[in-house]
Amino acid sequence: MPTFGKTNVKPVRIGAFDKQTVGGSAFSDIVETQKTTGFMLRAPKPYDPDYVKCTIYFFNTNNRLEIEVSYKELVKNVIRHLITVFEHSDIAKNLPPIPKGAEWENYELRLIDDYESEYTPDMDMPARPVNEEFGEIESLAFIEKKKKNIAKPLA
Repeated sequence: MPTFGKTNVKPVRIGAFDKQTVGGSAFSDIVETQKTTGFMLRAPKPYDPDYVKCTIYFFNTNNRLEIEVSYKELVKNVIRHLITVFEHSDIAKNLPPIPKGAEWENYELRLIDDYESEYTPDMDMPARPVNEEFGEIESLAFIEKKKKNIAKPLA
């Protein structure tokens, strides 16, 4: 089971893979766990050339999980993966829930603002582009996108 805090951060692996590729990426798989069906990424082996281990901080808190993914994976697929992992981990007990059936488009990954803290998202930089490769990044913040205020015309 994943743990969080300053120590004992462990990689998350859930279920068995059915080898079905989805999402336009050869690295993505749908996984059926015993509890539910969710979107999970195939964890590469540490000796794979595209292997990366990344710490993900959730919702501007120190609550975090460590994931193992391919740096070639699309950011949107990593977000989908994180929603599934979050829903099935102990970390979810300490944070606001992600609504059932939440769309990945409502969330984003941001770089960490090293000047603020070790887990604060950098709001001065744009979020990671969802249709680009994940890259070789050691830590990111998983947050809900800010809702855009749309100005209503005066009558």
